Amino acid sequence: MITVCGQFGAARENLWQSAQTNITWQTECGACHMAFPPGMLAVDDWLDLLTRMDKHFGTDATLEPKAKEEIADYFKQYGARSPVFGSRDEVPRITTGDRFIGKHRGALRLWQKGQIKSLADCAACHKEAAAKE
Repeated sequence: MITVCGQFGAARENLWQSAQTNITWQTECGACHMAFPPGMLAVDDWLDLLTRMDKHFGTDATLEPKAKEEIADYFKQYGARSPVFGSRDEVPRITTGDRFIGKHRGALRLWQKGQIKSLADCAACHKEAAAKE
């Protein structure tokens, strides 16, 4: 079921389910980490990240131009229309935004204790995310 609301282009009852999947996004982004659903960041944030793939959180994750364009088009169509989880301190980051922190205090404690390897390891707590990896 699709509903429309202010901060999502097309919000879903389950954030993990995009209206449409994209094999290039799933393959390229999912090669190193969970392929985060496009609705987790605003379109502009995704596009900003794509311009910095040579320095993607400390890793050179440069994409072929065709793959980059396809992923950008996917994010333009399915990304959030305004900021959701991201932080604009420096680089858009899902795990440092106020909304993420407010909703994930338990995960922050587990991460600080070393019980989960990364705040980006959504599947550690969200079992529906595991099915998307």
